[in-house]
Amino acid sequence: MKVKLHLIRRHGIKLPDKEADGMPPLVGELKLCQRWVSPTRTLPALELTAAAITNGSGLLAVLFEPRIAGLGSNWLRFTGYEVLDIAQQKQLVIQEWRCYIGAGQ
Repeated sequence: MKVKLHLIRRHGIKLPDKEADGMPPLVGELKLCQRWVSPTRTLPALELTAAAITNGSGLLAVLFEPRIAGLGSNWLRFTGYEVLDIAQQKQLVIQEWRCYIGAGQ
């Protein structure tokens, strides 16, 4: 489904509403899938990909182990984990997404 995605956290820390509202949203296709996290394990994940790119390189954001935290008539709010590369080490941090559904947003 096509969505406008607003990030609620930066590096695991919740952004003030004014700052979060001022950031431009990520726009693309949202889908639920399984992503490999090791050679023997997968986790459920939401992937946001750029709508116009079909060659697989348009990945914009990934949310691991997503849970619905709220919903409305044209939006969904998810919580989960994102992977950050900090000082050449991978770290999991909490992330929240607010997704507005529909192409006309």
